[in-house]
Parts: sequence; C-alpha cells; structure tokens
Amino acid sequence: MLESKGKLVETLVDVGLSQNQAKVYIASRLLGPSKAAEIARVAQLKRSTVYPVIESLEKLGLMSIQMKGFKRQYYAESPNRLEHLIELRHRQLSQSLDELHSLGSRDETFSTIKHFDSLAAIKNVYESLIADIEPKQDYMIFSSSQEIYDLDPEFFEDFFLRRGRLDIRTRALLKRSPLADTYLREGGERYNVETRVFPSSVDFTANLVITPQRLLIHQVITPTWAVVIENPYIIRLHQVLFESFWESVPEPQSSSKLL
Repeated sequence: MLESKGKLVETLVDVGLSQNQAKVYIASRLLGPSKAAEIARVAQLKRSTVYPVIESLEKLGLMSIQMKGFKRQYYAESPNRLEHLIELRHRQLSQSLDELHSLGSRDETFSTIKHFDSLAAIKNVYESLIADIEPKQDYMIFSSSQEIYDLDPEFFEDFFLRRGRLDIRTRALLKRSPLADTYLREGGERYNVETRVFPSSVDFTANLVITPQRLLIHQVITPTWAVVIENPYIIRLHQVLFESFWESVPEPQSSSKLL
C-alpha cells in the first residue's frame, strides 16, 4: 500500500521530515487511529524503529495518542500542521542566518572570482548589483557605454531606469560616444547618474562596475564575457582608482548630471 505513495514520501522529505517519519506519518493517515504494530506493518518498518519515530512526530505536532479502553492508539494530525512545520523551520533558519554569515574567516567569506560567458548570465549579474547594494552606497562605472547599450537596448534602458530609482550615488566615467553625449545632457534627470566623459583620445571597449559588494569586469564586444570579483581589498583598490580618475576628468560644462 505504501509503495504507491513514493512521491508523497519524497515530498514530505523535501519539507523536512526524515524518510522514516514520512513513511510513518503516511501510514498513520492511511490507517486512522492504530496500534504501533499496525503502523509498522504498513510503513514497512520494524516495530522497534516505529516507536521513536512516532515520538519524534509527536514533538513536531504531527501525531497524537488516544486511549481506547486500556489500549494506546496513534493517529496522524491534519496535514495542515505541515505548513506550521515549514513556517517554524523558516523562522529557525532566519534566526540562524546572522550566525551562519559570521562563520569562517573574512577571506573565506568574501574572496570569490566567477566567470560568465552568456549574455543572459551577465544580465543576471547586473541585476544582482542593484539587488544587493544598500541605500546611500556608491555605484561606480567605467564604461564604453554605447557598446554595452547595443548588446540589448531594451534590457539596459530598463535597467538604467530602475537603478536610477534607488537611493544610491551613481557615477559614470564614459568613453566619448553619441550615447555618452546624450547622458551628459539628459542622464542626471532621466537616470539619476552623475557623468563625466573621457577625452576622445581615450578608447576602450569594456564595462567596469564597482559596488561595495562586488567588482564586475565586462567585455562588451563579441565574444562577450564577464568576471565578478568579491574581495574587499580588490574592491577598495578600484574604488580608490575610480575616485582618482573622477577628480582628474573635467566636470561637464552643462549643469545636467547623468546616468
């Protein structure tokens, strides 16, 4: 009888029960109030194994005991109790997250290098940049601007607009291009970005983004690829370099600020 409930056993295991707990719970639901021996038979477990499993399910609020005369019977509580179990474990995990984050050394926690080859994966990286950044933090950009925009104009236009609605300070150092000139005129109002443009003699075809959480290096010409570095010392180095370049590039004559 339990053989046909294999998928149900897997589901209960996925929500946090052990395999034996899942089998005993399902067997008890099938039988109704029953002796431990009957539950063990349907669950295909030894009776000596079933008793501690029943006890553990009682503690979880998933099984109860009733007395019928002098006989003790066990029965499974409503499956709705499983939702409470999931909520409880979610709360327990939430309470443990701070401690989990604190485990390990600083280098173990913050030193990673990841490589991305597809445009879809790279766009997800851009999404993570604005998902993780906190209010008032700096978002710094070195960009050839036109090439990155041309990779997927619809996505990047929407991305720039959403980023502009965040309470962060976004600054961009751009290679000279028609798009960069547009940003100088309209970017401050449209994208909430302060922009400065390199002289025409400066030429590069890549995008570099620096946030307190990570550093993104993105080659924007074919084949496009990206590297993400999460290391506080490397990030800090690039923040210092950006500030140095920012001060050395003349502020635009227009009062408009940019993307």
